[in-house]
Amino acid sequence: MFPHTLSNGMIVRIAVPSDAQALLNLVDRNRAYFESWMPFAGRTRTVEAARQIITQYEEKCRMGLGMYCGVWNEEELIAVVLIREIDLNIRCAELGYFIDRTYEGKGIIRETCQHFIHYLFRECLLNKIIICCSADNLRSQSVPIRLGFIREALLRQNFLVNGALVDSMTFGLLASEYTG
Repeated sequence: MFPHTLSNGMIVRIAVPSDAQALLNLVDRNRAYFESWMPFAGRTRTVEAARQIITQYEEKCRMGLGMYCGVWNEEELIAVVLIREIDLNIRCAELGYFIDRTYEGKGIIRETCQHFIHYLFRECLLNKIIICCSADNLRSQSVPIRLGFIREALLRQNFLVNGALVDSMTFGLLASEYTG
């Protein structure tokens, strides 16, 4: 599955602790934007904090319960797509993603998510994949919609961003609905 080359030549690969500086650089370049949507951005201010995120997902990956991958444009980390969690009891995974603002709208996240979806349904034999986005982040919501996910729920005030409780949208795709 990894590394994987996207149609534009960018490489998707599993993050390793030595990628911590690149992750911090990505967050720093987009901090104001990311902090509007994602709680982790406010907590990721040092290389050590970035390394801890990657290390946490290394353990999840070893256990088959998650994965943290970077999308690389040559030597620059420009996006992250992750399997936040896999629930093996109900065969369900949650995908997440974020991308440098200068690369938005180019189909990078959509194509990377397509690769993950294929992997999760065809190789891991999961039954369902969900994607959760801020209810105010319409760009992020367009990804699951374009991938054929169904809007399943508006969860009111269910996560904390910058000290405020915000709403999120949950989108789901079942293996029986997947045509890839």
